[in-house]
Amino acid sequence: MKTLTLVLFLFGVITLGIAAEPAPADNDVQDVVYMGESRPAFLRLHVRDSNGSAFTRFDALMERLFKFIDRDNSGSLNRNEADRIPTVTRLNQFLTGNPYITDNRRPGTASSTISIEEVDTDRDGQITLGELKDYYRNKGISALVMFNQTTPVGIASVTNDAVFDLLDLNKDGKLSRTELLSAPAELIRLDQDDDELLSAAELNGTSGGTFGRGVTAGGGAMMPARTPAVPRISLEYLPRDDRRLSAKMDVARKIIEKYDTNKDGRLTLAEIGFSKDSFSKLDRNRDSKLDSLELARWLMGTPELEYTVRFTAAQAMMQPRGLATSERATSENTLTMGNVQLSIFGQPSAVDYSSNYKTQLLNQFNSLDTEKTGFLTRKQLEPQTAFLMRNFLDIADRNGDNRLTREELSDYLDLVAFASQSQVSLTLSTTGQGLYQALDTNADGFLSIRELRNSWTRLSAFDTDGDGAISRSELPAQVRLLVGQGGTQRFGGAFPLTPLGGGMGTSGRPVPTRGPLWFRKMDRNGDGDVSRTEWLGSPEDFERADTDKDGLIGLQEAEAFDAARRK
Repeated sequence: MKTLTLVLFLFGVITLGIAAEPAPADNDVQDVVYMGESRPAFLRLHVRDSNGSAFTRFDALMERLFKFIDRDNSGSLNRNEADRIPTVTRLNQFLTGNPYITDNRRPGTASSTISIEEVDTDRDGQITLGELKDYYRNKGISALVMFNQTTPVGIASVTNDAVFDLLDLNKDGKLSRTELLSAPAELIRLDQDDDELLSAAELNGTSGGTFGRGVTAGGGAMMPARTPAVPRISLEYLPRDDRRLSAKMDVARKIIEKYDTNKDGRLTLAEIGFSKDSFSKLDRNRDSKLDSLELARWLMGTPELEYTVRFTAAQAMMQPRGLATSERATSENTLTMGNVQLSIFGQPSAVDYSSNYKTQLLNQFNSLDTEKTGFLTRKQLEPQTAFLMRNFLDIADRNGDNRLTREELSDYLDLVAFASQSQVSLTLSTTGQGLYQALDTNADGFLSIRELRNSWTRLSAFDTDGDGAISRSELPAQVRLLVGQGGTQRFGGAFPLTPLGGGMGTSGRPVPTRGPLWFRKMDRNGDGDVSRTEWLGSPEDFERADTDKDGLIGLQEAEAFDAARRK
C-alpha cells in the first residue's frame, strides 16, 4: 500500500496521541445509495473522529454560533441579536474557512441580515437554538455536504495511453498476463528521481518528450484520440435523523426514476440488476416487480457494504465492517459492478489556513490600534484602508458598544476556523476508463512497485472475452467515493480530488503515518513499503522482516518484526 493515511485492511484502531476510541453510536451513521450504471448499491458509512461521531461537530458549531450571537447570554435571541445571525450566504462562506465579510452593509439593512420572523417559528419574539438549527436545515445547510462530480478528473487519457503502450510489448492492442507481470521492470525504469514511484510526469517525459495524443510510446504509428468512458453515476443520501420508512421513499422513487426503462413506475429484475435471490426477497407481493414501497423496505434493511471512517489527528483510517453482496470485491474498499469499480476512501481535513488568516488580521488590528487601547472604534475604521476591519465590527462586536476589541476579533476568527472543520463531505467522482487509475489502487497519484506487481491480479477479472489478455475496452471505469472532513471547496486552497491520499509532503508524495517509527522514517517515498534501497539496517534483519520474501517490508511485516524485537 502506498499511502498510509488510508488503512483498508486492518481491523485494529491506531491513533496518534489520541484517547481510546469512544464506544460506537448510532449517530455516526450516514446511509447512501450509489446509483451505478447497472444497478444501485446500498452503503452505510460510520464517520467518526476522536470525540465519537464526526457529525456532532456541526451541532457543536450551531451551539457556538448561537452563544456568539447571544450577547446577553439569556439562552435565546431577541430582535436586536437576530440582526447578527449570518445569512445563508455568509454561513456557507464560513464553512469554507473564509472569515472576510464581502459587503459593508450594516445590520438591519436589506440583504445583510435575517429577520426574526424568518426564524421564530412559534412567534414568541425569541429565537431558540432549536429554531436556529431548523432554519439552516430548511435552507439545506447541515452536517453533511455532498458533491457529485460527473466530469472525469485526474490523470489525462494521454497518460493512460502511454502506460498501455509501454506494457503492450507485442503491440497487439492487448495486455497479456506476461506483459502485465513485466510491469515493474518496464515502468519503474522510467523512475527519473529514483524514489521507486512512477508519476504521471515521469511517464509523460519518456523518450525525450511528452507523449502527444495519438503517439505511441515507441514514437511510431499515430493512434486515434480516445474519449474515456464516463459511467453515468450519482449518489443519494438518506436522512440521518429520520429512521421511518416514509423517510426512505424519496430515494426509492429516485431509484425507480433512474432504472425504469419502460416508465411503468416499477422495476423488473432486468431493470434493477439485482441477483434473483435478492430480488425475490424484496418482491413481497410476488408480482415480479419492485415498487417504491418495496425499495424503501430494502433501504430499511442491511446495507451491502458497511465501512467505518475514522479521522484522527493526522490521518483518515478506514475499516470494512461487512461485505454482503453478490458482486465481487476486488479489494476490501472496492466493489465491482459490471465494468465499473467503486472505491471508497477516507481523507482527513484539508489544509487549514485559518491560523494564517488569524495572524494576519490580528497584525492588521494592531497596526490600526495606534493608541494601543486594545479596541477600535467605528470612527477609527472609517478610512478606506480599514474597510476589511470595519466589516468585522458589526458581526464581531458581541457587547454592541460600537467597538471592536482584539478579543472579539479573535473569538470571531476562532468561530470561522471551527466552522471550516464542522461538516462531513461525500464526493463522488470518476476518473474514467484508464489503466493508470486502475493500477493506482490507493489513488495517491503514483504507481508503486507493489501496485505494478499486482497489475495482473487487479485486472484479470475484467478479461470478459476469456482470451487471457485485457484490451482497452475491457479496462474498468474508476469511480471513487471520498469521505472527507470539512467542506470540499476551501477558502485559500482546494480540497484536491486527485491525488486522494491525505498527508502529502511538500514534494507531493505521501507522508507515512502508520507503523513503527523506524518504518515511517525509512519509508522515504511514502508508498507503505520499505524496499532494500530504503532499508538502513543490516541485510540479515531485512531478510527476517521480509517474511514473504518479495523484497518489500509491508506495514504488517514491520509491526510483526518490531513486536518480535521488543520481546
